[in-house]
Amino acid sequence: MVKLAELSGLAVRDVIQRRVISVQATSTIREFVATVAAHHRHTIFPVYEGDKVAGTISVSDVSQVAPENLG
Repeated sequence: MVKLAELSGLAVRDVIQRRVISVQATSTIREFVATVAAHHRHTIFPVYEGDKVAGTISVSDVSQVAPENLG
């Protein structure tokens, strides 16, 4: 485990993940769960509208959606 004090000299660009796993805003929650969330261990994902970031969606957000509303 890395201690925060050990990271003090690093820039964000030194530790970012460059292969971004994301979802399009037009996807249904069901599609997101089946194709993205089920295959990646992240807890939050960026959401794009075209090529612009619209926000984020988290696994926690999805767990609040009733099954009949998954789309």
